[in-house]
Amino acid sequence: MSDDLIECEGHGQQRPAFVCQHLAETQPDDEPIGFHWNCEGGDLLANCDDCEAEASDDGFLPDDYFEENFVVICRMCFVEMAAVNDVSLQEIEQAEKAAAS
Repeated sequence: MSDDLIECEGHGQQRPAFVCQHLAETQPDDEPIGFHWNCEGGDLLANCDDCEAEASDDGFLPDDYFEENFVVICRMCFVEMAAVNDVSLQEIEQAEKAAAS
């Protein structure tokens, strides 16, 4: 889990999270486009259906695809986006706890 903090206009200093640019540009206001998330390695990450289709058989996105298509947002922005996509704070906290152990 990253100990580095980022500055968010709306939430102040927060841990970073990563989402595909499609989610960052459309959520939470537009139509749902899929919300595939995990906390592997301790960092929250989510991508849309289109990006999920780019994942390899083992479920991982190529590094260059990730670098070109993902942006950093704060953890609380991620939590808000997740809630719109029917993912609870409790689910996120459980995943973070599991990743930390």
